[in-house]
Amino acid sequence: MALGIALGLGSAWYVLDQGLSFDVLRIGPWVTRTDAGQPLADPYTGAYIAKTGHVPLRREEAIYFFAKTDDDSRPLRADCTYKLAGKNLKSAWWAISVHRPDGDLIANPAERYSFSQTTLLFDDQGTYRITISPDASPGNWIPTGTTGNIVLVLRLHGPNPGYVKDPTSVEVPTISRGSCQ
Repeated sequence: MALGIALGLGSAWYVLDQGLSFDVLRIGPWVTRTDAGQPLADPYTGAYIAKTGHVPLRREEAIYFFAKTDDDSRPLRADCTYKLAGKNLKSAWWAISVHRPDGDLIANPAERYSFSQTTLLFDDQGTYRITISPDASPGNWIPTGTTGNIVLVLRLHGPNPGYVKDPTSVEVPTISRGSCQ
């Protein structure tokens, strides 16, 4: 009986944390829940929302992507340097931010937590690069602190109808790991 309870609780925790294959879309390291914010979301998505406290919007209003690993499937760590690279996204407004695993922003003296399409520096080809690291870097830089894991969040508000129909068409940024302290 104890084994059954342990397996039940363990599988419930896994589903709440990782999602089910039918409600989660993956694009490289980026993950989005397709049922979040939908009126008839499955019970697991409802439990995930209750657990995290996130109040999701309908997909037509916003799409959220989360990354806990880099492009090589290594966990994102605060003591490492990462380079994100991407292009402007088709959305009324979008932003990339760095969070602790509990969802809170990482306190930092620079009070820099995210970049949006209106605050990023783009190159001549319309692409951007963001450095995410504990050490200051010129250009688009978000500090991470020095310990623990981090989570990247890509938020698209007022997404292009093509993204709403097929979230896998979003050109999410690449996440490359550099050195670690």
